[in-house]
Amino acid sequence: HKRAAQVNANKADVYLLSFPKCGRTWLRLLLAKTLSLHFRLNENNLIDLSHLATACPEIPIIKVTHDDNPMWKTPRELLSFKSEYQAKKVILLVRDPRDVVVSLFFQYTKRIKRKYQHDIDSFIRKERGSLKTIIAYYNIWAEKRHLPADFLLVRYEDLHTAPAAEIQRVLNFLEISQVSPAVIESAISFASLKNMRRMEREQVFEGIAAMKLHDKDDPEAYKARKGKVGGFTDYLDDEQIQYVNRQLAKLTDNFGYTP
Repeated sequence: HKRAAQVNANKADVYLLSFPKCGRTWLRLLLAKTLSLHFRLNENNLIDLSHLATACPEIPIIKVTHDDNPMWKTPRELLSFKSEYQAKKVILLVRDPRDVVVSLFFQYTKRIKRKYQHDIDSFIRKERGSLKTIIAYYNIWAEKRHLPADFLLVRYEDLHTAPAAEIQRVLNFLEISQVSPAVIESAISFASLKNMRRMEREQVFEGIAAMKLHDKDDPEAYKARKGKVGGFTDYLDDEQIQYVNRQLAKLTDNFGYTP
């Protein structure tokens, strides 16, 4: 009961933070499936990670948040102080900002009621909640990464190339040991792009607004859209690519992302 009360009171041991469209739903499913299989939990709600802590005291309370809702802000409006995370463990999930901004464009033109009415060219240059904000958000965390009690950077691209190794890194960070490779492989299959799209189509996540599919016949309308690394080049022309690369050069710590 005490554990449930802590979860309900929004108490967290670990924060999983990201800018939107960095693969957070994918990482949540990977982690939730791994933990529910490992601890043999009969768990249906695999989107809410904090929920797992009520079922098993060995699982830390993990709060998933977009930290400061940066998608609604201009770079200057972002909060640069992160003192609320001072005594906490923080997992920061990042993705190439060029892929993030293209994914955001499809989110705003395909998946929400009040759709963005302009083209991708104006979207990538927008001052609020677009590429400049993503870069500024990453720069704030590059500066503040030493503030939390413990900090783990997870890159979407590494989750793609070596999912088992990345899940193991996260489990080590959560101090959860002896998870079998077979369990991790099962979670990877479960959270595959193909299966996530199937679950969206079949409304497995019914009642979760962020997972609502508005047009099952439009491949660009899925939350699990393409999951491609470097896919921004499929949607941007040469001049636009030069623009996003110029913005990318403003990263103070490139997190491995270079033009």
